Amino acid sequence: MPQSIWTRVKNLNKLFIYVVLLPTGLSILYFGLIASPVYISESAFVVYSPSQRISSSGLASLLSGLGGSNSTSAAETIHAYVESWDAMMALNKAYDLKKVYGSENIDIFDRFGGVFFPHSSYINLLRYYQSMVTDNLNNTSGITKLKVRAYGAEDARKINAFLLQKSQNIVNRLNKRARVEGVYYAQKDVTAAEQKLRDATLALANYRNRHGVFSPPAQSALQLGMVSKLQDHLITQKTQLDAIRAHAPGNPQIPVLKSSIKALQGEILAENAKVTGSKQSLASKDTEYER
Repeated sequence: MPQSIWTRVKNLNKLFIYVVLLPTGLSILYFGLIASPVYISESAFVVYSPSQRISSSGLASLLSGLGGSNSTSAAETIHAYVESWDAMMALNKAYDLKKVYGSENIDIFDRFGGVFFPHSSYINLLRYYQSMVTDNLNNTSGITKLKVRAYGAEDARKINAFLLQKSQNIVNRLNKRARVEGVYYAQKDVTAAEQKLRDATLALANYRNRHGVFSPPAQSALQLGMVSKLQDHLITQKTQLDAIRAHAPGNPQIPVLKSSIKALQGEILAENAKVTGSKQSLASKDTEYER
């Protein structure tokens, strides 16, 4: 029986042996007997930044990019940090990554300092760290997934929690800075607006004193009201004159009424001139007053 199996194996195509049987056998040997168990700790989070309502002028307009509910820029900042040298060194200071990933309990093919990572320099540790920690941002949902691989369940959990806390601290610092600078630029706008108000108030007072006018629109309304009353009186006088002429052409009141009508017409023209029609009129002063 063994002889017949051996004969069949020898008769197999060599390409089939090298491409199928040998890799399959090595995989079964490695994953079944040699490979160390891998534990994965995964966390999902959304980066939130409070909206900032700040000035749209100058540098403040650039800071408003940090505002909003889902902050993609902050999530990308976290992504850059998680893969950075600073994150690796902070993590190494807290948990000694060379010890965590270089334990002799981990198989020689996977551990740091093994076959594929033979050196123990921090540059190689960074590359190893980046292969064990991944951070993916979903641009559609805004959800970031942080995945940590380790050869101990507690190690994976601790590393994930540490990076999550560091990321949260970064977002908090960004938000705090945005709030502080937002208040700073808003205060500058308020100060500038107060100064403009003071300047406008002084300019208005100087204008009133220089032109001897308090408020052209209000004074024009008073003048036009007086003109309206004079016109009503003029209409009454004309009506009375027409009635006397029709019924008593020789009435001695006719000359008096004519003089009164002429005086009213002159007064109306004078009052209208105060509102419009000359360089000293209220209308000519109104443009500069409104500005």
